[in-house]
Amino acid sequence: MQFASRLTTSFEYYLKLRGVTDFETLKQLMVSDKLFQTLDRETAAHINVRQNEKWFKPVELGKECDLYFTSRGKRLNETRKEPKIYSNNFKTAKTVPKVFFNEMKNKNCDLCRKNENHPLYACPQFKRLSVHERVEVVKNKNVCFKCLSPNCSVKKCSYRNCFCGKAHNKLIHFPKESTNVSSTNAGATEVVNNSQSGEKNTEQGSNVSPIEWVTPFVATNLVENKKNVILSTVQCLVKDRCSQWQEVRCLLDVGSQICLMSNECLQRLQLKSEKINQSISCINNASMVVNRSVSATLANRNKSFERNISMLVVRKITDLIPNQKIDARVQIPESVKLADPNFNVPGKIDILIGAEYFYDIIKPGKLNAKNASLTLQDSVFGYILGGSISSPDKLNSNYCGLICGAEELNSNLRKFWEIEEIGNELPKSKENAICEEHYARTHRRDKTGKYTVTMPFKEHWSCLGNSRDIALNRLASLWTRLSRDQEYLKLYRDFLKEYEDLGHMTEIRESVEPDVTYYMPHHGIYRPQKSTTKLRTVFNASTLTTSGKSLNSIQYNGGVIQDDLFTLLVRFRKHIFAFTADIRQMYRKINIDESQRKLQRILWKEDVKKPIKTYQLNTVTYGTVSAPYLAMRTLKQISIDEGKNFPIAASVLCNDFYMDDVLSGANTLEAAKTLQYQLIDILKTAQMSLHKWCGNTSELIPTTENEYDFSSTDEIKTLGIAWKARTDCFTFKVKVEQNAHPTKRSVLSIIARLFDPLGLLGPVITKAKIFMQQLWLLKIDWSERLPEKEACEWQEFVKSLMNLNDINIERCIVIQSAVVTELHGFCDASEKAYGAAIYARTVTAAGEVKVKLVASKSRVSPIKQVTIPRLELCSAVLLTKLMDKVQRALKMDITSVFYWSDSTIVISWMKKESRDLKTFVANRVVFIQECTEINQWHHVPSEQNPADIISRGLEPERIQQSDLWWFGPSFLQERLVNLASDSNDIHNSELYQRELKNNQGDPVSLLMQDIDILPIINGCSSFVKLQRIIAWCVRFKENARNPLQTTTGSLTAPELSASLFCLVRNVQSVYFAKEIQCIKKGQQLHNSSNLLNLSPLLDEKNILRVGGRLRHSNLPAEQKHPMLIPNNNPICDLIINHFHVFYFHTGIEATLANIRTQFWIINGRSTVKRVIAKCLKCLKVE
Repeated sequence: MQFASRLTTSFEYYLKLRGVTDFETLKQLMVSDKLFQTLDRETAAHINVRQNEKWFKPVELGKECDLYFTSRGKRLNETRKEPKIYSNNFKTAKTVPKVFFNEMKNKNCDLCRKNENHPLYACPQFKRLSVHERVEVVKNKNVCFKCLSPNCSVKKCSYRNCFCGKAHNKLIHFPKESTNVSSTNAGATEVVNNSQSGEKNTEQGSNVSPIEWVTPFVATNLVENKKNVILSTVQCLVKDRCSQWQEVRCLLDVGSQICLMSNECLQRLQLKSEKINQSISCINNASMVVNRSVSATLANRNKSFERNISMLVVRKITDLIPNQKIDARVQIPESVKLADPNFNVPGKIDILIGAEYFYDIIKPGKLNAKNASLTLQDSVFGYILGGSISSPDKLNSNYCGLICGAEELNSNLRKFWEIEEIGNELPKSKENAICEEHYARTHRRDKTGKYTVTMPFKEHWSCLGNSRDIALNRLASLWTRLSRDQEYLKLYRDFLKEYEDLGHMTEIRESVEPDVTYYMPHHGIYRPQKSTTKLRTVFNASTLTTSGKSLNSIQYNGGVIQDDLFTLLVRFRKHIFAFTADIRQMYRKINIDESQRKLQRILWKEDVKKPIKTYQLNTVTYGTVSAPYLAMRTLKQISIDEGKNFPIAASVLCNDFYMDDVLSGANTLEAAKTLQYQLIDILKTAQMSLHKWCGNTSELIPTTENEYDFSSTDEIKTLGIAWKARTDCFTFKVKVEQNAHPTKRSVLSIIARLFDPLGLLGPVITKAKIFMQQLWLLKIDWSERLPEKEACEWQEFVKSLMNLNDINIERCIVIQSAVVTELHGFCDASEKAYGAAIYARTVTAAGEVKVKLVASKSRVSPIKQVTIPRLELCSAVLLTKLMDKVQRALKMDITSVFYWSDSTIVISWMKKESRDLKTFVANRVVFIQECTEINQWHHVPSEQNPADIISRGLEPERIQQSDLWWFGPSFLQERLVNLASDSNDIHNSELYQRELKNNQGDPVSLLMQDIDILPIINGCSSFVKLQRIIAWCVRFKENARNPLQTTTGSLTAPELSASLFCLVRNVQSVYFAKEIQCIKKGQQLHNSSNLLNLSPLLDEKNILRVGGRLRHSNLPAEQKHPMLIPNNNPICDLIINHFHVFYFHTGIEATLANIRTQFWIINGRSTVKRVIAKCLKCLKVE
């Protein structure tokens, strides 16, 4: 009774769970479950996904299965489960019945209904049918297309194919005159490329498909057998913001879990997006973050299919598909309408439709093209083309349309540790030449001196579409923001009123618009904390029109024609008397030609309830891509036109302006004043004026003080750097917030805020870069929290950054009345970074000396291990580039230039011919020799090298007290610099010899010089063989030295031991160099050393061995103190393989124990495990 009660309760719960309320529904559920059990695993998984928490009724289940089989190209009997056969000696085998399929109850022919036992292909009635009717019978009876048997399928059938080569019986073969579309061939449409309109493509054979594909397609995937794969594209309709249907091009992707829309399509449809923060996983474990989503209604042309789809907005979905035009000749029946008629024309993909809606789109019905791998699949949009075809030509590269945004960030981050790189002058591009020619030809000057220019266009503006609607929408959004802040509204209204009052924009009252116009949305950047300009209005000329193009997209940007920020700041530091200013409304003092003003229209209204007015901007507009070029080129033109009258100011206009900001000065007060007044006068000729003056002395005040305010403030910001004019010092303002859970993204954000173009805080920046590289090696995601150790380290660093606010750096780097001006450059490298620093040393006639840091640069060492001498050479290259850039920036007479390095190896390489050096070293030495004189390079001790600080990094709280960093080594403070003679006794240094060509792979010559550099280690596959080779070389060396007492015969045990010591000593001198030096000097090992816990010691042969308590044991000496071997040298693998094979392929523990009787490998267990895992014999046995 209790069991029955539980059973009843469980059954009632099951009915509620499945939504069954009556007996009729229960019967349908039982039939559906029974049918579901007959499906194969793949089909059942698909049905599970489709029905979700509901269940399909029998009829619905059949439709879903039919749709799925059609889309997958399967026949019904290919998808059912195989029957389970049970048999024994006493019972005949029984077949489990199948409910889902019709069964044959007997062996009689089911077609002719006679009691005749013959197969279908021998049935007389079947043979009398037409081919079409035979095919229908085969389909209805669910028999095999090849053998026509009911218990077989095409995939498993061993029956021979038709004479045409296809997998069907010859009785159901369609000859050319009997195809199922023969009646419609006369009315078939033909898509033919003009270049092949006269060609004809025929093929011998009797089996010709109803659809002919004459030429191949360029696809998005290319394989070696010259196959082009076609992606499925469709053209559909999407509702825009005004509920109007717009045509878009979609890509169907069953491998995507989401739907995407391109940003360009979003702008064209003017749909409203929502802010989100979602990560997308892409190919090769890449990821990108999407911050916008949108919902849109998508439909086919007859509106029979309509869905509201949520999509993520990305910058770009794929490249053009196809990537080049396809010459195609396609014959298509009238009844077949392609989902994308322009499949052969390269076009942008606006929307990607994922797997969620894929099966809603697919319909039953499929046609095979002549090439069996090409398919026309019916869908709600029409027939979709898919599959692959052969290509006559093999393309050179594989193509993939996947776009991933994260890689751009990663590639930019990797620049932190690229080999020496410094910004050099970019060569003039073709675009620069076009814009220069355009400006010289089109600019003009009116009677008042004002300049009129024209925007340089790549293509005519007639390609622009409608932009007024989106400008109206943006204006409404702007007023929503303005209505919430009255101060913001007042400033914005006053700005545009002033714009109109000054004639910089004009109201358009005509009712008829020109054929082509462009309306720029505008918004304000409101910063109430600023003391000067609280509001900056921006006009957005990058907004796309309905044609998908914007005003900026069809313009040239003109390139950069001014000096960079680094150059201007270095030059600003050479002046004794310095000042800054900027041009008032520089862009608005330059007119745009009247023919182009219709492309600079805006919409505005004085109040929310007032009517909207149309204005056109008459001047160069901030927000157009060519505006910076036109403004800077106009300043250059002023210097050309007025250079004869104002020669000093003309030079400053060309060299000391960064956009509208000027940073200049002179070495005397009179010269500075003269320069100021010339600047005022030369700009006045073009109706321009200077304001926001600031100088390092109160005497820089013109006679018309009311018109030009030269008053100096306590602190101003010039080109991003704070300058205290009264004390003439640079300062830094660091504002960072502590994050309890820092991520790699937040770390990079804080590092990017440390704006230091001159490298005055170089050691601190280096410290941050090294930390960022450590995070990179941890391979954590951008939004993942840092491990506890790294998080604590970073929080301590961020906390110490506030100490940078107390640093004051003197701006001027020269002394007044200097008779000697020298530049001293220092370079150094460590395992983690390398860098260069330049100091200016000036001396007066009285012997007064002033030394100041000019600039520095640092690079993090590459992730791939590079030797210290090579990094030292990279730092020398970095110094050479930096010195050249500083000299060009200063534009002053330099008495002498000195280069300093603490690496005698690098200095010795510079004295060698490049042909004697290996490629890496030779290329860099050649560059240094071309840019400098070898007698300019000198050796400096490491403790007096300021570049050592930047190569290792320094905490923010310690940098202020570092006199070596700010003022250079003490010997520069002396009246005469003592140039100590450089040490040339380095010919025995193995790191020096390693880079010489004539020593490559020559152990004999190295041994003859008593140098333990043995490149042969890298090329030998046997430890015993390597040991014997070195032993023979050692014998040759001894015989050469003592020809009267030569050794002959086989190698002896002492000779083999000597060769072993030579090998070990060679490896240890490279990998344990620091530890060996510390032990020789009696110093303690560094805390970061891998050998610290092993208590290493040096024996009488200078072999580094393991120390410790085993010295008190009775073990042999070699077992008490095994030789240390690094785990990242090839000799380590040779030793492990030797012991592993010698002791008959022992396991990890046994092999490690045998090795430690003679050698101690760092991280031995994991290293032995790695090497043994590669043993093929062990692998075969396992």
